[in-house]
Amino acid sequence: MYMKGVISLRKCLRKWWYSPKEKVALEKTEEGFRSKVVYRYDKKGQKTEESSFDSKGTLLWRYVYRYNNKGHLLEKDNFDTQANLISRESYRYDTNEKVLEKTITMNNQTAYKCVWQYDDKGKVVEKEEYFTELITPEKLDKLVIEVINTQGVL
Repeated sequence: MYMKGVISLRKCLRKWWYSPKEKVALEKTEEGFRSKVVYRYDKKGQKTEESSFDSKGTLLWRYVYRYNNKGHLLEKDNFDTQANLISRESYRYDTNEKVLEKTITMNNQTAYKCVWQYDDKGKVVEKEEYFTELITPEKLDKLVIEVINTQGVL
């Protein structure tokens, strides 16, 4: 039985822009009920920027991505609406291209660090996480909730 008003439909519009000579998308836009997210890519197809805007076009947040020559993420910078750096995620890899370390810095201080160790078959055998007062397990939960509330769901 269908009940009027119980189901709400949301529109999600996705658009891609390609460079004339390349087959790689340079920009992708997703428009949802609460926001619009714009993704920018380099010629290798790697995401270089991600920005979210509210329904009025006001910038909510922006990420900038940098990669090494093998295509692995080196840094992800998180900027506020005034282009101030909020946090930086940095990654370090071993010679087998496995991630060894992830570090999050906030206010020029290490806020979180995660270190992985692998066996000779490349499987994770140990993962250590280090928290500071800037990022605790409880604060991580709150950050996830804030991101969902700020960015919305497309």
